[in-house]
Amino acid sequence: MEYLIEWKDEHAPTWVPSDFVANDVVAEYETPWWTAAKKADETALKQLIESNDGRDIDAVDQDGRTALLFVSGLGSEQCVQLLGEAGANVNHRDNGGGLTALHMAAGYVKPGVAKLLIEFGADPELEDDRDVPHWS
Repeated sequence: MEYLIEWKDEHAPTWVPSDFVANDVVAEYETPWWTAAKKADETALKQLIESNDGRDIDAVDQDGRTALLFVSGLGSEQCVQLLGEAGANVNHRDNGGGLTALHMAAGYVKPGVAKLLIEFGADPELEDDRDVPHWS
């Protein structure tokens, strides 16, 4: 992952690998995103997406989960719609079992979210690491 650094002096903005950015700077940038995702806060997610700050819609946490996985499990059709329209990868698999947003929606019995994800192109035949399809 890289961050776009906008310098206060006369240097041009620069893309910098995350390894070269101090942890507190990374946290200041990422914390609002993850807080909004984990609360399925549609207003906050919309503001962050519309800020056009180069944010990666498919950014992952330490477990390989994206915002779409969180909001799908929480059952927020509005947030799924918002992230889907922003181009989120609906077939992204996490590191903790190969779960996708559709697995989360099915596992937490969120049929409206599952329908939306399929409309955005989620593959209902994808299996998790236990070889279990979404619909099982």
